[in-house]
Amino acid sequence: MPYPVNIVNDLKAARADLMNWYHKPGAPTDPADNSDPKYDYLSPMTVDSYLTESKGFHPAVSDFYTRYAVDALDGTTSQASAYTSISFLGAEYFPEFAYQGGNSGMLRHIVKWLIPGAVNGTSDAELLANPFNLAAMDGPNNNVRIRQRAMVVRGDTTNTNASVVYFGNGQFYRATAKAVIFAGQSHTARTACAQLLSASQADAFDQVTLSPALVANVTIRSAAPVVDLGYDAYYWGSQYWADFVIAD
Repeated sequence: MPYPVNIVNDLKAARADLMNWYHKPGAPTDPADNSDPKYDYLSPMTVDSYLTESKGFHPAVSDFYTRYAVDALDGTTSQASAYTSISFLGAEYFPEFAYQGGNSGMLRHIVKWLIPGAVNGTSDAELLANPFNLAAMDGPNNNVRIRQRAMVVRGDTTNTNASVVYFGNGQFYRATAKAVIFAGQSHTARTACAQLLSASQADAFDQVTLSPALVANVTIRSAAPVVDLGYDAYYWGSQYWADFVIAD
């Protein structure tokens, strides 16, 4: 980080302090009723005051946490309560709350559980790195078959049975079942089951406005222009929206 040594040391000390709060019995938490009343003094205090006055850290430390958490705390460190901020920031360091690989990693564990031969390996690292075996995923002897690269055209369902027509490998197929679930985005799922929708349901779908989002990942030689805009510089309004973010 572009900070002198004394500020870096204060940043490390602030991190250690917040980590200590996380493990302290009765520390600020959500809901507040689960914490010890002896820490209520933090509630009317700003987190800026806590960091710079109570702990004596450099103002740059307070500025850092404004940039890091302004959207989550709904304000700067000089506006947010030390109580709620300590609860949030302490939890940021503990514990891990997602699978390695995010949603993709979770999906790979599920597919491995459903179809053991779908991907080689057992550890997180192996399941994330190894490719899917598409043939094994669609094996005719599987209790569950996962078929990729297919486009659903139509789905029907009644109280007793269901069917799905889809296109893949250059031809149409029909799959039958007791029931079918359309688990997709509304703008695509609705076209596959339009005949099942009531007039009011179809009208409700028509009221949804969809628009493309342009994403540009840009590497810059100097972060100063973005820093000057603020950590998360959100611009809302009219038909344009932009978010300038300095990566963590």
